[in-house]
Formats: sequence, structure tokens, C-alpha cells
Amino acid sequence: TFDDFHKDLNRLTSYLKKCGLKKGDNAIVIGENSPEWVIAYHAIILTGACVVPIDPNIPPAEIETITTLTEAKIIFCTSTYLKMFNGLRERYSFIDKLIDLDPQSNEKETISKALKAGNENKDAFELRCAPDDPMVIIFTSGTTGNAKGVVLCQKNFTAVCHYAVPRMKLKPQDVACAVLPLHHVFGFAACITGPLSAGTSIVFVPHVKGPLILEALRDKGVTYLPAVPKMLALFYDTILHNVKKKGPAVATMFSTMNALSKAVGNRLGDSFQRSLFATVHKSFGGKLRLIISGGAALNKKHWNGFRQLGFTIVEGYGLTETFGPITVSPGENARLSSVGPALSENEIRIDSPDHNGIGEVLLRGTCVFKGYYKNPEQTDLVFDQEGWFHTGDLGKLDKDGFLYLSGRKKDMIVLDNGKNVYPDELEDFYGTSPLIE
Repeated sequence: TFDDFHKDLNRLTSYLKKCGLKKGDNAIVIGENSPEWVIAYHAIILTGACVVPIDPNIPPAEIETITTLTEAKIIFCTSTYLKMFNGLRERYSFIDKLIDLDPQSNEKETISKALKAGNENKDAFELRCAPDDPMVIIFTSGTTGNAKGVVLCQKNFTAVCHYAVPRMKLKPQDVACAVLPLHHVFGFAACITGPLSAGTSIVFVPHVKGPLILEALRDKGVTYLPAVPKMLALFYDTILHNVKKKGPAVATMFSTMNALSKAVGNRLGDSFQRSLFATVHKSFGGKLRLIISGGAALNKKHWNGFRQLGFTIVEGYGLTETFGPITVSPGENARLSSVGPALSENEIRIDSPDHNGIGEVLLRGTCVFKGYYKNPEQTDLVFDQEGWFHTGDLGKLDKDGFLYLSGRKKDMIVLDNGKNVYPDELEDFYGTSPLIE
């Protein structure tokens, strides 16, 4: 319950303070999605320190680079990483404590023991923060040894709570599914920050496996699913495969219903479409009302396909540097291939647009990060004198402020006749052929 969560935060925050963790310090969280991961993440922040969430799938050398660069005092990790971090602890004196995130672990230091040693009556939320206080450091790339740490501060998190949650119409009655990796900003913002601030229940799925996700959707009555396009493509293709498996008669009926939904669905509304495809909705638990896609562009076929089946599906856009979504399409006004308008307190500008209105997407506002950790040179490269963050993404705005993305600036091909070619558009085109995967 939220009360249990609050008490656990009180216990762990007070324990970490007793261990000397304070403002100006850093602490690492690494491991699979779990409630313990979320408790550790928030407790670190509530001491005034910065949390450093690490992708558990990156090479050990990269994990070591991040650990040494941030001089993390406390490390929360699952048992898989204990041996590696014990080795680092012997070499680096700044590591004070290793805490196993597995509550059933027999290790000397575990999150269960840390919680028992804390004070549940000492309110962790007595901490007072300034909007620009650093809160999280997320490393975007370090494969060449040049890891860039994005410093996110308190105000970067508020836009999701204040503006994305109302746009998504998230309510306490909703049930969110946390299957995306939480060390990524999209996963954390969409699966944790948004749902927690809306008071919704959260269902954790430990591994990205189709049957496991569908089981969670059905058993727990999930209403809200943040997902990446690859996952949605898998679900949609499974639906079509199951229809095909049932023979020509069912396939013909499904095609007829699809055509009917396409013809009159917009006029009669999604309740008509949901009743038309009631069997499909039942396979998703029957309560799924909103899918939010992010992390990459959603294929037009899948966007149209889910909407014709009666699902509300929207796209959002953001980067590590914006703490996840800085734009989100409203469910009642989603537009094909658009990631929606900016959340309040944020601005978008298109730099040097071509004759189609396409140029580099520049961002400014509450969502935009503070700078790269101990890397003023890289920070200066991405911010101009007016404070606009240069994303490196290409896009255009329509008259209503809806953003349409066209790919990455560095990927754009300029032909010898001066025409700009965007590989993402070509990929969409070639993807329509059944001969090309």
C-alpha cells in the first residue's frame, strides 16, 4: 500500500542518513525492476543525495567507469552484481556500503536488514529542496570510455506530475504495468513517477516476455500500459497470427470487422470498436484503456491497427536530457505520427526549417536537464546562448503545436541536387512491403 511504501521510505532514508549519506553524495541502484529498486531509488533522493541508476546490461568496465566518476558511497544491487562490486570496493575506498536488493538474501547487508534498522516514524518527506537541486545522474553512453552523465534536478520531475498525468487522465482507480526498464527515463517517468503521483496501483513485471506481460494484464486488471514499439509490434503480430491460425472463416470475419471499424469507428467511438473486438480486449484483460508508446517511432501500421481495435494509443517524445516525455499526445486528440504538443512550462522551436518545415528540434523549459556531470564542454555544445537545448532530432510543428519527428540530424542524407532524405521515412516505406523485414 502507499502507507507501507511511505513507512519503508522513512525507514530506509533514516538508515541511509545514519550511514552518512547526504547532499552532495551519490549512490547507485542497479538490478531488475522490483519494488525494492523503487524504494532504494527514492530513499537515496530523500537524503538529499543523487541517485545513479545503472543499466544492468552494460559491460562491467562501463559500470566501473560510472562508479568511479560519481564516487558512489552506497551501492544497491541484486546478487548478480555483488561479486563485481565487492571487487571494486577493495580497490576504491569511497565505496562505504553494498546493499543487496533481494529481500530474501542471506548476505550481510540487505535491504530487509536496512529497513529494520531504520525509523519508520521519522518522516522522510521533511526534506526541503530547491528546483535546481540535483536529484538523479543518468549515463547515456560510455562504450568508448566517454560516459555522459545527464544531471536531472528536482524541477525536471515536476512536469510529469503536474502536466503529463492530467493529459493522460491517470486516476487512483487505474492500474499501471511497469515492464519497461526503470533505469531508462521513459520507463521510470511513465511507469513510476506518473502512476505514483496519480495514486494508481503499479504491477511489476520482472522480464519483458509477452506471455508474462499478458498474464499481468489479465490477472491484475491493468488499465494503463507504457510500452516501446517493439513490444507493441509483437502484441499486434500475435493477434494477427492467432486470427490466421483459426482458419479462413475467422480471418475473413476479422478483416470485415476491421474494415467496418475503419469506416465508422471514428464516428461511433471506441466503445463501438471495443465491443466489435471484445475477444481481443479480453485477451489483454478487458480493462486496458490507454497505451503510451515511446523510446522510438511507432510504425503507422501498428498505430492504426490498435486504434481500429478500439485501443487508445498515443505517442510521447523525450530524451534522457528531458526526464522522459516533454511532449505527449492527448488521448482524445491523438494524431498519426505525431508525438503531440509540449507539456506546459516547456517550449519547442524548429531551427533552420527547410521548405517542408523540417529542422532541428530545440527544447527549453521545466523538463530540460541541468547539464552533463563534470562535463562543461559537452554541456556547452548542446545549449545555445538563449538556453535552447539542441536535441539532434529533426522534426516539424503543425499549426496546433503538435510535433512530428523525421529522424536524427546526423542520419539525414543530402543528395547532390540539395534534396534532404530522411532514413526513418524510407524505413517506414520499405516496411510496408511483405518481402522486407
